[in-house]
Amino acid sequence: MSQFVEQENLRDTFPFLDNPHIWIMVTVAGRYQEKHDDNVKSFHAAIRRRKFTLNERRQLFLRKISKFGYVVGNGVVKPDPERMRALTEFPPPTGYMALRRDLGMFAYYAKWIDNFADKVRPLAETKNFPLSGDALNSFKFLKSELANVALRSIDELEPFVVECDASDVGISATLNQRGCPVAFMSRTLQAATFTILLMKKRLPL
Repeated sequence: MSQFVEQENLRDTFPFLDNPHIWIMVTVAGRYQEKHDDNVKSFHAAIRRRKFTLNERRQLFLRKISKFGYVVGNGVVKPDPERMRALTEFPPPTGYMALRRDLGMFAYYAKWIDNFADKVRPLAETKNFPLSGDALNSFKFLKSELANVALRSIDELEPFVVECDASDVGISATLNQRGCPVAFMSRTLQAATFTILLMKKRLPL
């Protein structure tokens, strides 16, 4: 299907193999309504030329769509609330295995949270159950942030700006376009990593 899109020179047309034995999903988009309509017409013309058959399960003129666990619309990307519900409704972990599960879930969505490494540190370093103090606050805060996160969708025509920050315990960066974040990155520094950084700072340029 990707070859079909390329050979027909279809614009803003994105095929996805939903099930190799059943169907291929195709999303046709456009920056503006007129451009969207032109792209849809081109797609239908190409379908007719190739004698392909379209399934009648079509959705037209959507302002936002849900794909791959995300909701995209109006220049904003958010995690799908239905997929996030299980995480945001998790109770605080009561043991080590539950804590590792929750940390894995939070880490999967780390790109949505500014300075994630510092915010998750009290939870990641806890050894006492049930959670209390900073660890419990960290758990509640991360769930609250994930319930409200949103990033601007990437515009390939706009320049990117990277903002970086570092502390004694972590490093972070934000990828921006037009003054709005499109992705976050952060990681916690281990003791050995921090020692290497200190050594590098002492070396002459």
